[in-house]
Amino acid sequence: MSLGSIHLGLTEGSVPYVNSQEPEEMEREAALFYVAMTRAKELLYLSYSCKTPNDKKTYPSRFISDLGDSIDCLDFSASAN
Repeated sequence: MSLGSIHLGLTEGSVPYVNSQEPEEMEREAALFYVAMTRAKELLYLSYSCKTPNDKKTYPSRFISDLGDSIDCLDFSASAN
């Protein structure tokens, strides 16, 4: 199944899932992430939030850095204030 566009939220703890700590689990999380990305037929949006609704700081998924220079990054954090 391919979709026109997909939006993936990539906050560490969600992707990869917080309880996936073993190497085999992390490999499975990475494989699921890859499959999700390949389902986008036209556009793929990757995002993460800087904090939770209760103001707890969050971090981008480690999988974002694995993509290297293959993505364009836009930082809207300054405009969010």
